[in-house]
Amino acid sequence: MKFLFTRILLYVGLVAGVGAAQAEWRLESHFSALLAKEKAFYIYLPDSTNSGKTYPVLYLLHGVGGDYGDWLEASHVREQAQQHEMIIVLPDGGGFGWYLDSPVDSTSLYASYLVAELIPLIESRFPVASGPAARAISGLSMGGHGAVALALQHPDLFGAASSLSGILDLTLHGGMGDAWQLNSILGAYQQFPEHWRLNSCCDLVLASAARPALFIDCGLDDAFALVDNRKFNRLLDSLNIPHRYEENPGAHNWTYWDERLGAHLQFFAAFFSTARIARTRTAESFRLPACYPNPFNQAVTLVWSTETAARVSIEIYDSAGRLVRRLLNEADCRGQGQVVWDGAAAHGPAASGVYYIRWLTDHQARIMPVTLIR
Repeated sequence: MKFLFTRILLYVGLVAGVGAAQAEWRLESHFSALLAKEKAFYIYLPDSTNSGKTYPVLYLLHGVGGDYGDWLEASHVREQAQQHEMIIVLPDGGGFGWYLDSPVDSTSLYASYLVAELIPLIESRFPVASGPAARAISGLSMGGHGAVALALQHPDLFGAASSLSGILDLTLHGGMGDAWQLNSILGAYQQFPEHWRLNSCCDLVLASAARPALFIDCGLDDAFALVDNRKFNRLLDSLNIPHRYEENPGAHNWTYWDERLGAHLQFFAAFFSTARIARTRTAESFRLPACYPNPFNQAVTLVWSTETAARVSIEIYDSAGRLVRRLLNEADCRGQGQVVWDGAAAHGPAASGVYYIRWLTDHQARIMPVTLIR
């Protein structure tokens, strides 16, 4: 698996004085094996001096037709970020990727990209605290959908989520299938309504036991998302799921999102301050050698290490999120260990394809994609 990293540093000039932390925005790129292309993202670092301190992280998603630069170009996120001690990542959702894995287009896997590639990359290269108590996600419009959907689908990753004008019920927007390119990744609603329902937040919340801290926000004049948001709010109330819900004057535009950004950053700052976050890096590691099960190499060894006693779990999942094989699930692991995956599922050989190795301890989680070739 190839990860190619390039870096462009964007220094914002936020030095307060000698000895003060130097904040910066960076533009970075890497090669995505899942998407088979180069992907870029912006990241805000409250302290670029490698002081050893770790920070909680917020993934802030763009809307339909946009890219990773939208928040920097159209909002005051630069100024707002300076008020909080958190890392902020602006991912690339592919313009019309909708932060989901398409059931009809195998090249559009933006949920897996964010969860299985981008998050592990961020946590391996930057001083982020680990675990759902230190990880949150937010977004606008399409990104609001993505933030809430991913938080509901991955409670082990995200402890909090918020949505600004999110498209929270995809099934209400069949008429926008072409304009928003939903037909390209879900199929036309009239032909594949189940695809739309399975990826809609209003349906996901009914099927999920996840209870992230939620903040749902929409403008009173929003012609696209207000009906969705009110429906989602009613569902949360009916399920007795604690959440914050607000409607404020404004429409489905950058004026509204820029005005509301500060409230959302404050929401996450409050969440991070009350959640239990390990402020220093844990002495744990997980290593996957650069060779995978294939006709010439019949097994792969997965190496883990931890200095303190912790539960270690290593599991294999397929691209649909189904458990294929549990390799390890033991409490009080200490030191270094390894397990071997021979390409087999629980009841026989696994088929060729993309699989995900999930490594979980008491302190952190990592998901890494591997390709099995028969």
